[in-house]
Amino acid sequence: MTRVFVISVLIGCAALAAASLSAPRAMAESITVSIEDLAFIPAQLRAPIGTTVVFVNRDHLPHSVVGMLGEKEKFHSDGQLDQDESFAVTLDEPGLIEVSCGIHSRMRARLTVTR
Repeated sequence: MTRVFVISVLIGCAALAAASLSAPRAMAESITVSIEDLAFIPAQLRAPIGTTVVFVNRDHLPHSVVGMLGEKEKFHSDGQLDQDESFAVTLDEPGLIEVSCGIHSRMRARLTVTR
């Protein structure tokens, strides 16, 4: 009886391992971009589709976040972000997104979204 039980457990474990290898994995990542000293940090980043980017204002000034893919606006924060407020966006299309602050035009970042 014990031998049958052990074999059953081993077969069950093998079936679970095989199922987990063949199942699609949700690799939902999250990246934080800090807004500090009138800059996006990091100013350049690369992330796959499905990644959530969280912009956090660590500056003493208010900021906003605008993302443009060519001439197309991909995202923008609702109004300004005060100190310690955040805005999150999930990337859904590959390409180069130019990120800027709608309040301080010299603030720029580049976000490359990959497949």
